[in-house]
Amino acid sequence: MIKTISVSSLILLCTAILEAAVISNLTFLPSTPDLLMLCVLFFSLHNGKIVGETTGFVSGLFLDFLSSAPFGLNCLFRTTLGYLSGLFAKTLNTEGILVPAMLGLIASVYKGLFLLLLSFLYPSKITIYSIFDLSSLFEILMNIVFAPIVFTILKFFRNSIIVSPETRL
Repeated sequence: MIKTISVSSLILLCTAILEAAVISNLTFLPSTPDLLMLCVLFFSLHNGKIVGETTGFVSGLFLDFLSSAPFGLNCLFRTTLGYLSGLFAKTLNTEGILVPAMLGLIASVYKGLFLLLLSFLYPSKITIYSIFDLSSLFEILMNIVFAPIVFTILKFFRNSIIVSPETRL
């Protein structure tokens, strides 16, 4: 389990740097795909709640250090996403294109609703996240498109990032 979380954290760090330093600076995109969210989704769906919430927290911590969001916002969102998607561990077949795309859509809508709820609770700290805004719809579309790609890439690291059933908690 330690090996899984360590390798997953290294992948999340590389993804966070890629997302914050490269992808966010592409000026022709109205918004960017949330690759870290898709990685947390993959880790939690294949390993369960504990690894899901741990990798969610770690990815949120990386993103909080690299972004200008209020500190802890990404940790909170990604930890809850990791836990909730970990509830469905080993029950969904993430092979192919359709299921990962649907999971990307569901996670993106959850992100929008979660941030919308927090913007009502903390209106001066969090900018309002409208699901029907053009940039939000573009981000949802990008997450749907990139989810099968991210899931396929992460399957190459299957031996290092997926906990075997006999060592799972």
